[in-house]
Amino acid sequence: MTLQFREWFREDGDWTSPDGREGELVALVVFLPAVVVYAWFRFDLGWPQGTAQWTVAALGLFGGYVYAIHLREYVLRFVSTDYSWLTPILLFGSGFAGLGEYVLRRPSMLLPCLVAGGTVLVIYALWWLSPLQRGLEPARRGVEPPTAIEIE
Repeated sequence: MTLQFREWFREDGDWTSPDGREGELVALVVFLPAVVVYAWFRFDLGWPQGTAQWTVAALGLFGGYVYAIHLREYVLRFVSTDYSWLTPILLFGSGFAGLGEYVLRRPSMLLPCLVAGGTVLVIYALWWLSPLQRGLEPARRGVEPPTAIEIE
């Protein structure tokens, strides 16, 4: 497992950054705790009381599951081909300002995002550590095609 993790950062003897699901896993491991600590100290963040906590947890779990299993490929295809020029503007322009203004200052929006990120992190970690799975790609569905018959 350690050797496989090291291969994400080494390519032909040079250092590289992981991409795809491996890159998302590394980013979640690094940045999700940082956002939690920042929000905890900056906004006196706490878990909602009463019945709201189940709504927040369910919304976050559902969002993380749907992204990791069903929507990831569609979102990346949509962003990378049709609106790839918009991605840097959203990330480095109004994206960070919008994140700080609307999401991080409102715990009702921040907590489902953190739970969704944690859900994606757990799904990717389970795929990575699973002995039945190869890497972080989801399992193929359906049956394997039959092998080709060689005719002599």
